[in-house]
Amino acid sequence: MQTLVAIALATMLPTAGWASQTEQPARFDLAALTVNGRTVLGKPIPSVTAVFGKPTTVTRFKYATYLRYGPKRTYRVLVGFRTHRGRLLATSLRFQSPQLVERRLGRVLALRPEAIQSRVQAVYADTFRLAYEYQCLKGACEGSFSTLRGRGGFGFGIAGGRSFIRITS
Repeated sequence: MQTLVAIALATMLPTAGWASQTEQPARFDLAALTVNGRTVLGKPIPSVTAVFGKPTTVTRFKYATYLRYGPKRTYRVLVGFRTHRGRLLATSLRFQSPQLVERRLGRVLALRPEAIQSRVQAVYADTFRLAYEYQCLKGACEGSFSTLRGRGGFGFGIAGGRSFIRITS
């Protein structure tokens, strides 16, 4: 039985994984908070690796764990985990690959942060409002959007010369 479960799990995982630079573009949805149609935030590590495959690196700290997918010194996707009620659950997603496709914005990470801000304001006016305009202060360059209804939103900016989007729960 264990062999069958292992085979079933192996067939569910992407073969190249998100660590690969040659994979097909993946899709994420800022409004639905999904990746390839699947929820990641609030899920444990096995559920996240079922979506992304084997991480390039795993970094563990006392209060947080990070799964990094992609090249050294940068990432395609970075998933952060924290302990909630005794369980290690995904609490943040960072995307930094220009190959990734957002459902309504397209290849938004190929744009500079100022263009990301303008594009989100135009396309997602029914969902998000600009909370903090993009700017650089003390070496950190970012901005953020919040949802029109309730809690939530996302940050965006530039790190290591590449645009990123950060979603936290």
